[in-house]
Amino acid sequence: MKNESLSGLVPIYDHSLVILADEDEEVQADIAICKSNSGISGSRLAAAHVRLGEKIGRHIAAVFPEKNTSILVLERGGRFFGDGVYMGAGGIFYSMNPKQDDAPVINTERVVIVDSVINTGKSIMRIIDELKNHNPGIDVIIAANVIQNEAVELFKDYLVFATRLSKNSFVGVNQSKQTGKTGPDTADRLFNLIKKRY
Repeated sequence: MKNESLSGLVPIYDHSLVILADEDEEVQADIAICKSNSGISGSRLAAAHVRLGEKIGRHIAAVFPEKNTSILVLERGGRFFGDGVYMGAGGIFYSMNPKQDDAPVINTERVVIVDSVINTGKSIMRIIDELKNHNPGIDVIIAANVIQNEAVELFKDYLVFATRLSKNSFVGVNQSKQTGKTGPDTADRLFNLIKKRY
């Protein structure tokens, strides 16, 4: 294989779950801010998302070259975490609102799909299908601030970077505290839109 071109080859690596939760005290402090029961919203929460995303991005950059990687951030909830991933990993930046937009056409060798919270994972799988319809050989990586335990199995064929896993599962709505099967929506918290209802 000497003197042959290596372009077009997809790297082989372990498809596994990389969790940062126990990395250091700064990560622990930012996780505490991000938890839905913290009561923290607005710019302080957004800054914690950026810092955690940047740490994940640096882990991604240690594995993959930025020139062949795109970062696809899912709006609204993934905005600040995705900005951090992009700052840490580099590459080409894309964003989309999965409730309104089709997946963009991405021609790099790999894409990191970034969201703040992954609940069921079904919307991510739909986006992966759309990306692969255009670019069948694209290598997909998932990055999230938090992934619900039940969604992890869905991503067994992908490398996943996450700040933490959670067994806590509820429908995000515009409320300040979790009650029963509903709780504070991450995007509403990030953009300081939570109405003070108790």
